[in-house]
This record gives sequence, structure tokens and C-alpha cells, in this order.
Amino acid sequence: YAAKICLLTSFRETCFIEIVPRDNSYSRELWLSFWSEVHYNSLYANGDVPSRRPRKKHWLF
Repeated sequence: YAAKICLLTSFRETCFIEIVPRDNSYSRELWLSFWSEVHYNSLYANGDVPSRRPRKKHWLF
């Protein structure tokens, strides 16, 4: 995929993990956050956050 992966974690010893392609050539970066044992999430540059579309609410009553 020619992408570098940057991972911000909740681990004290390894709070930043960088995964680079073997040939060290990449054209994109993917930023992820990881909250140990709980959650992964994607990160966006300031101003690049996609707009949210309102979801339909499915109420049962």
C-alpha cells in the first residue's frame, strides 16, 4: 500500500510506534490511536475531519 503507519498508544513505554514499508518508500501516512485493551481510532489533521451525517434514530417505542 506504500503507506507509513503511525500509532499513538496508551502504553507508557511505547507511546509512539512507527511502521515503515521495507523499501522505505511511501507516499501516504496513516495515523491511528490505540487505547490499550479497549479501542482503535483514526486520527485526522486539524481541519481535515470529515463532516458527520446525521444518523436515523431507531426508537422502538
